[in-house]
Amino acid sequence: MFDDQVLNKYKQKIISLLSQFDLIKTFSIDVFLTQRIYIAFSLSQLFNFYVV
Repeated sequence: MFDDQVLNKYKQKIISLLSQFDLIKTFSIDVFLTQRIYIAFSLSQLFNFYVV
C-alpha cells in the first residue's frame, strides 16, 4: 500500500498535469463515460431480453 503523503503528491502531479489539458480532459472523459454507459445499458438490455 502507498503512504498517504506519496499518494497525495502523486495525485497533485496528475491533477496539475491534467489541468493543463482541461478542455481535452473534460471532453474525453464525458465521451468515454457516455460510451461506457451506453454500452453497459445495451448489454444489460440484451441480457434481460434473452434471460427473461
